[in-house]
Amino acid sequence: MKYELKRVGVFSVVKISFVLGGAAGFLGGMLAGMIIAMIGSMFSSMGMPSELGDFGGMAQGMGLAMAFILPFVYGFIGAVFGAIYGFIAGGIYNVAARLIGGLEWEMTAVEGMAPGPQSAYVPPPPPPPDSSKPMPPSMFE
Repeated sequence: MKYELKRVGVFSVVKISFVLGGAAGFLGGMLAGMIIAMIGSMFSSMGMPSELGDFGGMAQGMGLAMAFILPFVYGFIGAVFGAIYGFIAGGIYNVAARLIGGLEWEMTAVEGMAPGPQSAYVPPPPPPPDSSKPMPPSMFE
């Protein structure tokens, strides 16, 4: 079966881009924070001249702080710019798909899998008893 993606929901692209951008930014921030923490610890262990003050301790503290702060800052920036990119890319895709046609892909059925969502058949409830007919006497009367 051949399918064509004629249009995408721009808001759904924005949501996915927001999450993916945030995750990528968070991972990039973790990497940058670890590198800065490593550089800070190298500076602190090098021993600085006395006229520079206690720069070594400050470098180690700043590096450690950046290891915890940068992932969240980068994650936020990645999420915001990912959402902006998703909005622009989704809109451009819809315009391009209208002009030249959308993405095409071919699908085949996998053996043992149902072709689509299935639900179990639930029969309707029985109708209520007709109150116009007299009820047979019961043993409790």
